Amino acid sequence: MDRRNPPKDEGYYQGLNTWLLRTVPESAVAVLEVGCAEGRLGAALKRDRPDRKVFGVEREEGPAREAGTRLDRVFRLDVELEAPDVPPASFDCMIFGDVLEHLRDPLGTLRRFAPLLRPSGQLLCCIPNLQHASVLSALLRGDFQYQPLGIMDETHIRFFTYATFTKLLLDAGFLPELLDRVPSPPAPPFMRALAPVLQHVGVDPTLAEAFLGSYQYVFGARPLGWQAQAPEEPMSFVVCVNDEAQLGDNLLASPSLRGNTIHEVMRIRGATSAGDALAAALPRAAFPLVAFVHQDVYLPAGWVQRFQAQWRQAQDRFWCTGLMGVFGASRDPGVAGGVRRAGSLVDRFRLLREGDLPEPADTLDEVLLAMPRDTPLRVTPGLGFHLYGSDLACRAREEGLRVVVADAPIFHNSLLGLDLPSAFAESAERFKAAWRHRLPVATNCGLLEAPAEATAEVPAPEAATAYHRWYYDGRVWDTTTWAGVKALKSPMDMWNYQEILAERRPRLIVELGTRFGGGTLFFASVLRQLGHRGKILTVDVDEGTIDERVKREPLVEVMVASSTSDEVARRIEQLRQEYPGPLFAILDSDHRREHVLGELRLLRPLLRSGDYVVVEDSNLNGHPVLPSFGPGPYEAVEAYFAEHPDDYERDFAREAKFGFTFATRGFLIWRGGTLDPRRPP
Repeated sequence: MDRRNPPKDEGYYQGLNTWLLRTVPESAVAVLEVGCAEGRLGAALKRDRPDRKVFGVEREEGPAREAGTRLDRVFRLDVELEAPDVPPASFDCMIFGDVLEHLRDPLGTLRRFAPLLRPSGQLLCCIPNLQHASVLSALLRGDFQYQPLGIMDETHIRFFTYATFTKLLLDAGFLPELLDRVPSPPAPPFMRALAPVLQHVGVDPTLAEAFLGSYQYVFGARPLGWQAQAPEEPMSFVVCVNDEAQLGDNLLASPSLRGNTIHEVMRIRGATSAGDALAAALPRAAFPLVAFVHQDVYLPAGWVQRFQAQWRQAQDRFWCTGLMGVFGASRDPGVAGGVRRAGSLVDRFRLLREGDLPEPADTLDEVLLAMPRDTPLRVTPGLGFHLYGSDLACRAREEGLRVVVADAPIFHNSLLGLDLPSAFAESAERFKAAWRHRLPVATNCGLLEAPAEATAEVPAPEAATAYHRWYYDGRVWDTTTWAGVKALKSPMDMWNYQEILAERRPRLIVELGTRFGGGTLFFASVLRQLGHRGKILTVDVDEGTIDERVKREPLVEVMVASSTSDEVARRIEQLRQEYPGPLFAILDSDHRREHVLGELRLLRPLLRSGDYVVVEDSNLNGHPVLPSFGPGPYEAVEAYFAEHPDDYERDFAREAKFGFTFATRGFLIWRGGTLDPRRPP
């Protein structure tokens, strides 16, 4: 007799688990039931589909002999010591019904049996839930006792909750999904009495009621199929901590981070925002690859190797990957809600598995984000602890970096509910203010769209129009300088430009029309203050008027040519390769309609989503100054929009910000597609 599991009464082996029966896939034709008892479940499966082959594993002699009369073959063995002697990938369904809780090493057993399942096969498990209200009540009364049957069965050696069993399946190499649960809800007075305790320990009442009201769980799981491609390399993990128990039970319990790990775990306590924590941690990280991860995330066995392999694959496949996560979203008008999601993780009770991974995305969920230690990416201030994954993704794309979702599932063991907290709304407004030129933006929480008023043209106040005419007609603009060099611009526009550069961080500025070069030096000063690596290409037909300081400025390349020439187009294309990322262009050369229209047409094949173009002096020809000028930049912009109405979005909010501008209806954000498939979005 095995003292671990003393023999049961005969009735124990005669049951039929109907909860498991209804979860077996109809397509399964080769089934292995581990712990088959007398084979009644297998017999029912064969009745449902006579062509099925059902094999059983049973340790006890009597039940095994009885099962042999019902099943195609029965193996009598101890599953903690051996597996059936059959070829690998023999079965498309394996069943562990109320078995694993009887074993000393359920993880080892699952790993031993895993090779017998086909890559597309299904593992089914039924386990009792130690978190059930009846067990909690017994603990509170101090009367925790084994019973002949049930959750506290005297033959149970291991005990599981939903979370611990999910981790077990992941560590065994399976992607788990909760298929069903045997309900036994707690009494309402019990839940009401428990409410203050749940609040104290930070558990959402709805989640708690589901956990406490589940007597058993039925899990399905598919093989992860991970193949170790290279040794695990050290990496840095950054985590904001406000719950030491959550950290210890999840992230620090991950196999690669337990004990004497080769990895660095940077615990950030007391952070006021995720952005501040990340900015503080990155310069101090010990290793080249850094993951910013939630404290309630569990990384299963083999995850680090898998994620690092996905990172290398993304670099090879998608070119210039700068940010990677495990779940993301992209805008897709063809799907419900306009958001297409991609990723693989277990989030609380839900398995989220979507997309053809790895794949690019517009934004990433904050649950886990990875980036190089020397990344230029930083979080927009004021976002708190929400939407910073989407923010970093937008920043990455503007830097010319790919945003990718990896196929590396994790378990997000959050104790919070699925409802968004009130702070999310404030973060969303800050996000939309920072990224209004990219709106709408797809996130895992839905589509963030611009307010209706932000997309409408705002008429200039009468006083602003009067000032505009005074400033222009009095030729004040002709005496405007930057660092002693004529700029020939409105200071309001120049202030707007530096705000745009600070928000968008362009790598390349194209200035069509240099004249004296005050504007060029202004752009160089702003880039230098922003600490941003970039280049300014300034183009003019007359080199003689350009100040010598412009020609000596290391950030500036002066090109003497017509701004509508093919050689200018070729040079812009070359510089886009050298300086990948966003582009800011300003059109301020020959102001005649046909010339400006030619510049807009020249830029069209060179732009990609989010690039910013300003058409200056569209205030001419009565808009509102110099009505006798004739068709100019304003008319060129209108003619271009008649040709290509969907290429640009007008940034009316930016245009109206300071009351008047020399670029009337000329603040434009490119929204056309990227024409070169090698370039990042």
